[in-house]
Amino acid sequence: MIRFIAILMFEFSLVFVSNAQIQMPENGFSPGWEKSEPMRTVKSRNLFDYIDGGAEIFLEYGFKELWIQPYQKGDEEISIELFQMECPASALGIYLIRTGNGQTNTKIPARNSCNKYQFTIRRGSAFIQINNYSGEVENLTVLTMLAKKLLKNIPDEPEPEFLNLLPGKNLVKGTESLIRGPISLQPVYTFGEGDILQLHGKIFGVIGDYATATDTFTLILIPYPSEKAATIAYRNLINHFDPYHKILMKDKNRFVFRDYQKKYGLVEKIKKRIKIKIKMQKKPA
Repeated sequence: MIRFIAILMFEFSLVFVSNAQIQMPENGFSPGWEKSEPMRTVKSRNLFDYIDGGAEIFLEYGFKELWIQPYQKGDEEISIELFQMECPASALGIYLIRTGNGQTNTKIPARNSCNKYQFTIRRGSAFIQINNYSGEVENLTVLTMLAKKLLKNIPDEPEPEFLNLLPGKNLVKGTESLIRGPISLQPVYTFGEGDILQLHGKIFGVIGDYATATDTFTLILIPYPSEKAATIAYRNLINHFDPYHKILMKDKNRFVFRDYQKKYGLVEKIKKRIKIKIKMQKKPA
């Protein structure tokens, strides 16, 4: 009984500390702007109610909690949506697929992509959206001030090293992304049903597009925790490979295929990693 109470007190303390760390900018952060209602918290079990049709991808990357704080000045409304993710890689993964066509705001001390309707920011384990509902350009200075004040309350963490796994030569900048399961993989390519690469919502893979003098392709690199895990994933991929693709050659740790669009792919297991090239115009040697 004492141990049970201790566990409950420990879990309560974690929730308390987690919420205490998020200090939203106060009234008057910019003249005339005030909180229009108290901060709202959304847990993982309620995320589907808040994000219609988009909660799955957040949960796959590693969602913990969402804090929402609206502000108002006259008829103008803006808001902060702060998604607390499991780790910096989780926040980076969701950031890379939701940045849109914005531009970098050099006044914001964090990775960001901004347009007149929304600022998208990644700092540490936080993925942040600051919304400008009217799209009024006059509010952009206010959003920048709001972002800078908010970021002072969010501890930074080392940048995830996954993107460094991608070779820099011939990489098309801005095409980098992370996957962590079948939902994040689906927009990239279809290898088969289910968690075909055995990521289990725990293992990150990194993706980038390449353009060489002779071909273009997409590269997927997955660092598994062990060679055994990589071998299991490789065998699962072969055994459940999408029947619309045709395997042209295979051996113990490598196979070449042609997909339904008549483009080529190459899969290699190299020790603890799986390396995949897809959408090649030319058949690999």
